[in-house]
Amino acid sequence: MLEAYVTQFLEAFRPLAFPAGFGFDAFSREDVIAYLSDEAQWNFRFNKISGRGILYGVCHTEVRRSLLNGLDAEARMSIMDRKFKHFKVLPKLHLLLDDESLHVQDVLDIGMGDSVYRVDLVGDSGEVSSVVIKQEEWPSHSFFSQVLRIMGFSVHHAGHVIDDRGCWEISSYLGSDTAQRVLLGRDASDDFSSLLDQLAAQAALGDVFGRGDRHFENYLFYQEQLYPIDVSFLFWEGNEGWVWKYIAGGMMEMSALSIFSDQPEVLKAAKQRFFDVYLKTLASIQVCESKLVQCIEQYFGLKDPDTRRKVEYVRSRLLDVPGYFLAQKKIYEEAFEVMLARRVQKLRLQELVSASPDILNQNAWLKMYYLADRDRLSTFYLLEDHPEIQF
Repeated sequence: MLEAYVTQFLEAFRPLAFPAGFGFDAFSREDVIAYLSDEAQWNFRFNKISGRGILYGVCHTEVRRSLLNGLDAEARMSIMDRKFKHFKVLPKLHLLLDDESLHVQDVLDIGMGDSVYRVDLVGDSGEVSSVVIKQEEWPSHSFFSQVLRIMGFSVHHAGHVIDDRGCWEISSYLGSDTAQRVLLGRDASDDFSSLLDQLAAQAALGDVFGRGDRHFENYLFYQEQLYPIDVSFLFWEGNEGWVWKYIAGGMMEMSALSIFSDQPEVLKAAKQRFFDVYLKTLASIQVCESKLVQCIEQYFGLKDPDTRRKVEYVRSRLLDVPGYFLAQKKIYEEAFEVMLARRVQKLRLQELVSASPDILNQNAWLKMYYLADRDRLSTFYLLEDHPEIQF
């Protein structure tokens, strides 16, 4: 029965893979069996080479997750119970949640490119609660949560643990409504002012702290509050260049305004409001500068030689707030115009595929962009690195 299940999974993913040598291969049977049977393998991730600008789509994620999530609860728990014992998950949860009666009722993979787990817990009270646990390389999310608290932003972070099994972030489960999903599911009568204002505020905070990878699936919208998740890159040198790339690729906070692209007056007003909130947030960050610097120094330690660079990174962006704002505004506006032009190209590609689906088998880059941008606001992220792509 398991053999048939594995075969079914492999067949489901195969059409989404790319030609040999492209850098994004199909899963092998060995990959799947290793994850299902090896208690020491926490992640089930794509066979994708990093650093080549190779993207994956929602369709890739859905199939990847289905390897675990498609099993019945008993089979899921059999696999995950062994992994959780190996990685000492329950002691971490007991420590952070201060309830040793908690035990795992169910586990689901909710990650994008690799495994992040939603864990449903039940204790003596009988009440079920859910948390998210993720293994990561750096404790960036834990630090950024402190920054959010200083700034008065919403925080869902439960805690951070480093042990002999790795580095772990644990947070409350806030549902599956990413900013991406909310924006795509919009109705003409919906009021997006709260979400867009919070995106603008997060954009300013992200720029000052050099936060990268701020795409819409790394924001959750829960009970009218926006929560950044998967905070991996901070104090990133040259991050302003990446801001341009992400906005042009339809993937970063201001790109959300593209939902008004067919309403020129509404779009103009939305842009003005976005930048008003952005500038106001910069001013608020400047007011909190001393607290934020103290937070950096306490969290990373004055003995760490990189701490001074982190402090100067933030201070350099707050030294001349009006000047920094104008420089960022220029980057944002130029990238947004590129994104609008790429939206036309995106529609053109969709028309080409509708007329001749086989075109995707003739050009791996077009297939990648078609699948990556489908069911997303994104628009050919990093297209500037591929001048050979023609439509």
